[in-house]
Amino acid sequence: MRILRVHPFLKSETILPGAGGMARVSLQLTLALARAGHEVRVLPVPERLFQSYAWMLDVGQSVRVEPTLRLLTSKGLAKVAPRAIRLEPRPRNLREYLLDSMSLVALQEAVRSFSPDIVHNHLARRPFPRLARAAGLRRPMVLTHHHGEAGECLEEYSRVVFNSKATQVRIAEKSGLPLERTRVVYHPVAEIFLNGQVMPNQLRSGIAFLGAVRDRKGIDLLLQAYAAHSELRSHTLYCMGSGEALDRCRSFAQQLNLPVVFEGEQPPTRVRERLGSVLATVIPSRLESFSRAVSESLCCGTPVIGWADQVHETEELLGVTPGLAFDARVESAGDLAEAISALLTSALISTDHRERLARVARETFTVARFLRGYLSIYRELL
Repeated sequence: MRILRVHPFLKSETILPGAGGMARVSLQLTLALARAGHEVRVLPVPERLFQSYAWMLDVGQSVRVEPTLRLLTSKGLAKVAPRAIRLEPRPRNLREYLLDSMSLVALQEAVRSFSPDIVHNHLARRPFPRLARAAGLRRPMVLTHHHGEAGECLEEYSRVVFNSKATQVRIAEKSGLPLERTRVVYHPVAEIFLNGQVMPNQLRSGIAFLGAVRDRKGIDLLLQAYAAHSELRSHTLYCMGSGEALDRCRSFAQQLNLPVVFEGEQPPTRVRERLGSVLATVIPSRLESFSRAVSESLCCGTPVIGWADQVHETEELLGVTPGLAFDARVESAGDLAEAISALLTSALISTDHRERLARVARETFTVARFLRGYLSIYRELL
């Protein structure tokens, strides 16, 4: 199968340390497809590239990165001009018009030279849908929808793939997208989270928060819970991540002398070490799709308090209770403190439960299962 993959190149983990989320997942699928013997090329819209690259993904494994901009001849401009001017939203000035024209030519050339069976985009909120429409792309198009909110031009895709059932239903209802054109494939964790012993409960200490340090992730509620409930302060809070609220959160914790360690963004090896050594992971998000940090934690045998929809869905998927559900849209910092206390005094942190949780999660969140899900969708369209 030939798959044209639209996802980050310059902002991928292999080039930009600390890149995660959508960039990490899209790279995992590209590598898995290439390893399985499929022909893969990457078109990293909206990054501006004028030449192709051989992208080394692994030892002896590379894919070609297509240019996203091509210089225009007078003849080429005459051909693409009518399409570029009809882009929605339209170019606002001459510079945008020329960039859009060069992007259209690059897309058309990538499709012409590669002749993909499938075009698979990971950028629901980026320019690709409008370019594909203007280019008159006549290939089955797949979108992996990574966000908790609706993206753009969902009607353009043959299939829209979500990483949770809850998000699938919510976005379909909000956007009017027919459910029969949607699928669910759960994101995998990195290989490092699928190995290693599960640390027994008596050797663990502290609580972990993993993710962007911003209010949408509920970090403010977690710090407020620590501030208002002194019993939590016997458990050091390890905060792994960065974001616009980091300075404010650090200042808040220092003023109140809270036992919080801000560790910043960490590589997977360090994240694996931390998640495998704490009592619990707490990510009280106000909106989430399907946090991979939760899956990583479960693979370490560490129960979670997190986005209610995900916790309920994960329990249904695994057949094991993964932790406690929390809905930061309607619950308070006090409710969160009570949930943490309840979790830390429950059977969910027993060593037996941790080992069972890790075993089932490691069987579920694998790249092999992830790849099978997408190959099934591709074959369905072909």
